[in-house]
Amino acid sequence: MDSDCVFNNADRNLGMYGQSPFLIKLERQSYNITLNTDSAGNYDIPVDTGNYRISIINPSNIFEYSCPDSGVIHVYVSTYGDTVTGNDLGFKIKYNCNRLRVNVSSSRLRPCDPASINVSYYNEGSVDENNPIVNLRLPPELINITSAQSFTTLPDNTYQFSLPPISICGIESFSVSAEVICDPNALQNATLCMDADISPVNFCSLEPSSSWDGSYVRVVSACENDSACFNIYNIADAGSDMDLPSEWRLYANNLLIQQGAFQLLSGGDTTLCFSSDGRTYRLEVDQTDSFPTAGTPDANVERCGVLQSGTNYSLNYILQSPRDNSVPFHKTYCARIFNSYDPNAKSVTPMGFGTNHIVDPNERITYRIDFQNTGNDTAYFVKIIDNLDYYFDPTTIQLISSSHPYNFSIQDNELTWLFDPIFLPDSNVDETNSHGYVEFSLKVKSITPQGTSINNTAQIYFDNNNPINANAAWIRICTPETPAINIFPVSDFCSGRISFTSTMQNQGTNPIVTWYLNGSWIATSSDTVDFNGVFFNDVISATLNSNSACSISDSVASNQFQITGTPPSITYAWPQLTSSPAVSYLWFLNTKLFRCNKSIVHSRCNG
Repeated sequence: MDSDCVFNNADRNLGMYGQSPFLIKLERQSYNITLNTDSAGNYDIPVDTGNYRISIINPSNIFEYSCPDSGVIHVYVSTYGDTVTGNDLGFKIKYNCNRLRVNVSSSRLRPCDPASINVSYYNEGSVDENNPIVNLRLPPELINITSAQSFTTLPDNTYQFSLPPISICGIESFSVSAEVICDPNALQNATLCMDADISPVNFCSLEPSSSWDGSYVRVVSACENDSACFNIYNIADAGSDMDLPSEWRLYANNLLIQQGAFQLLSGGDTTLCFSSDGRTYRLEVDQTDSFPTAGTPDANVERCGVLQSGTNYSLNYILQSPRDNSVPFHKTYCARIFNSYDPNAKSVTPMGFGTNHIVDPNERITYRIDFQNTGNDTAYFVKIIDNLDYYFDPTTIQLISSSHPYNFSIQDNELTWLFDPIFLPDSNVDETNSHGYVEFSLKVKSITPQGTSINNTAQIYFDNNNPINANAAWIRICTPETPAINIFPVSDFCSGRISFTSTMQNQGTNPIVTWYLNGSWIATSSDTVDFNGVFFNDVISATLNSNSACSISDSVASNQFQITGTPPSITYAWPQLTSSPAVSYLWFLNTKLFRCNKSIVHSRCNG
């Protein structure tokens, strides 16, 4: 942080800005390299002789380049073995703003076992913050909450931490200990979510538009009396009422099933409850127009409701969709519970929708690398190397969390974490403390083609042993498409006959439509389906299997169409029979058709 374009004691060394390392880019013709500064803000790049362009990537709109104003310097290396020093790059404050960021993560969650919850907080503003406060809301499945950091217990499983002052670019953390309730059968593959909020909240650095009404909407969920309930809050300061209604959308197993609108005064809230049948429900809401970020707050309810005979709770849907972490002062973290697992593994969130693992190109993608010392002695250091896919943009990286202190370096697409020393005990001696992890996030490049599959793995080194290769975590970068099918009749219902067709959306190039009558499959390959032997109250439906590369679901169900109507009534006044009004008429004598399209017939024979 520069004060006068001369590096001196009045300046601050910048190694990190919140979760983002300061990145240096060196270029010479077709050659370029990107790397981070060390913790003191220094960089050292071995190069050949020649002219080089050196620039620094600004991770924040709170700062702007100062020395030079362009953020670029040119360096000439004249001879081999030469050292060119003093190539400093400076920033100055652009906005006098408070800006706090919070992050929460946890060790792996396992029934009956202890869990460590790590909370990190950052001062990304341009002024020191004297009274930061973190509210941590935990799921009810975590019990016996303790922490070396003092806290106050609030309603709804919320714990409030009043924290010491934090200076500009400061990074602090604390941990919370808990236990996962001991119910392995009920919790296997369940997903638990926790929320962290830090205050004071200030939108200044997000450059809000003057047309924004100041409202700030959040969603909290709970299972209440077999219903999935969602509380929508406008937590903005007084006077920040919603000027216009915003939309809410309800998803079941990630498929949209209902939507509506809401409008709240500042400090106001509304509650929506939906009868739950064991599916995973997600309520997603829109902020008002001109809100400073593009996120959509959401909350999930899993393992709720009365199950029908032979059914189970729908699991593994929460991590398919992204969480709304678009504002720095709020973080939602979700993790799946396992009874057993690979101790050295890589995972990705969002996991992506459906079997195609569809992730929107604009989403920030989070990776987690877990490791465990399963050897027979203490591990003194651990090194993790992650080679990013070409389509990842390394300049967007954020270092989110870790179990232990580390040194980090990035060189182009190679990321390295070094835990030295770590003194990681082996699992036979201390299973609980034999684990570790790192989490980071980044975005894909804007040039990434639709449908690109990205595989990402990592190598984990314990001391001087051969590396352990973590599993590949893969996703497909694609704008998500939701297949849909709507069926409707194209003929009148007459004499047990009716014809149907369908319209489809996002069906792909070779869709498969399957038709059903009262739940039984009807063999057909025609676009228009003729049903015979149909009666009043019969139900016709269909399913669509889409082969779209960006489909979030392999199969979706249509609307259900029930055959309705009033059975005809016939009156007799000799010598004629008269039918009640209808669209068309078929008269039968002893089951044989003998008149058509007449509402009145004359009876001149027995039968």
